[in-house]
Amino acid sequence: MHPLREQVKTRHIFSCIPKYFKAKAKPNFKDHLRECLILELGFELPKTDMDLSSNPYLSCGYGINSFIENLKFLSIVMLTLTIFAIPVYYIYS
Repeated sequence: MHPLREQVKTRHIFSCIPKYFKAKAKPNFKDHLRECLILELGFELPKTDMDLSSNPYLSCGYGINSFIENLKFLSIVMLTLTIFAIPVYYIYS
């Protein structure tokens, strides 16, 4: 199975609709275990590890983040074009 299967939740996928998917995330056991072990050994937790727990797509690299941002932008543009085209269809029907 894909490694992000356990980390990515609905709130990550539908982040443009945060009002409906605002459920509190369950803590990931692997992330917390790693964090506890690092802190117990006396090392400082890297900032990138803290970012990974909030955004699991960062583990894939920034290409996937760019793709998702472009996809959101294109979705908004298509929705806007659709809304403005409906009156035109009505007028010329």
